Amino acid sequence: MVPCLSSGAVIAGVLTFYLLIVRGSTDGFLSTGQLIENHGHQSYSKHSVITEDGYIINLFHIKGQGGPPFLLLHALMGASDQWLLRDGDHDLPSILVNSGYDVWLGDFRGNIYSKKHTHLNVSDPEYWKFSIDEWAYYDVPAMMDYVCNNTEYDKMYLVTYSLSSAIVLATASARPEYNDKIIVSYHLAPFLAFTNIKSLLLRIGIQFGEFYLAISRSIKNHELFSRNHWTMNSISLFCNKKSIFLKACVTLLSEFFGFDTSGNSTMDLDFKLTYSRAGVSLNSIDHLLQMIKANKFQHYDLGHNKNLQKYGRPKPPEYDLRKVTSPVVLYYSKNDRVVDSGTIHKLISVLPNVYQTIMIPHNKFGHIDYAFNSNAKTLVFDSVINIARQFRIAPIHQQYGYYYY
Repeated sequence: MVPCLSSGAVIAGVLTFYLLIVRGSTDGFLSTGQLIENHGHQSYSKHSVITEDGYIINLFHIKGQGGPPFLLLHALMGASDQWLLRDGDHDLPSILVNSGYDVWLGDFRGNIYSKKHTHLNVSDPEYWKFSIDEWAYYDVPAMMDYVCNNTEYDKMYLVTYSLSSAIVLATASARPEYNDKIIVSYHLAPFLAFTNIKSLLLRIGIQFGEFYLAISRSIKNHELFSRNHWTMNSISLFCNKKSIFLKACVTLLSEFFGFDTSGNSTMDLDFKLTYSRAGVSLNSIDHLLQMIKANKFQHYDLGHNKNLQKYGRPKPPEYDLRKVTSPVVLYYSKNDRVVDSGTIHKLISVLPNVYQTIMIPHNKFGHIDYAFNSNAKTLVFDSVINIARQFRIAPIHQQYGYYYY
């Protein structure tokens, strides 16, 4: 049955579509560093990492008490600040640091914190010629190498959310040597190409996706979902707690993603939504739409001739998930309208080392509740700590009998 949406929800939906391509300044929002400080962590640092193909990407480091490092990777269109939208008692980075772990927050190329290159300018169309493949092949390995080179450990825990799950699995498939650097990877609502999307609105958006991309290409807009002053004000106007459109905003989010409206997810909704978009390349969205339509977890389809040049075949190859040999933990929920249980079951059947599968014990917990809902601490994050303790490792110098004083 097609859900009946209010006129306010329709208006909000139209506004959401318009906000995809609008540009502007980013004054007025708190950066990842400022959010970290607001959570009570003064001992943090920002790091620039150069990838093999010349992109300069960002890592934020919150120093723990010497425990093994955690690398946290954001969802599609998001950034590292996506992990810091609650208070210090309920957000995963603080929970990990307070438990003694080192925490690193990564930003993929093209988002608001990672828009530099060794010789390309962000205004150069050439800069934006990357897809999900480049995030997987270059960005994740560069982050992992940097963390290993700047801690006393040669392995780390990885936490992914939504599409970053697919990115890490693609990394472990395309560059299987990086499995050896993963203690265990946690996949919160892993979004892969073969998911059965329940959201009617999202399915409609996917159907018209190529049309949206064509408009962006025609106006030479290579970046989508940028964070800017105009969108921040619009979100605040329509989704603040006093807005007459707040109910429509909540309805729209619930239909798009699955949203626990019974809890505290709607608290400061306009603030949280501001951080749900931080810039992404048009090619990355194009790549995602290709995979969903083909129902295959595959490389970017460049067209017949370019595929022959790059892949040696007319069609792009699929990522071989059987090469993901490192331990994997999968999280999913009943009210997730983006990732269904079928996705989890398929991953279980293909991945060779699924350590644990966890269904969130809350019927209304949805796709965006991992980032928005304070109940995620007890429903999700506490288990991250418990599982990490089952995979304890020693620093490199202890492994080989050397000690630092």
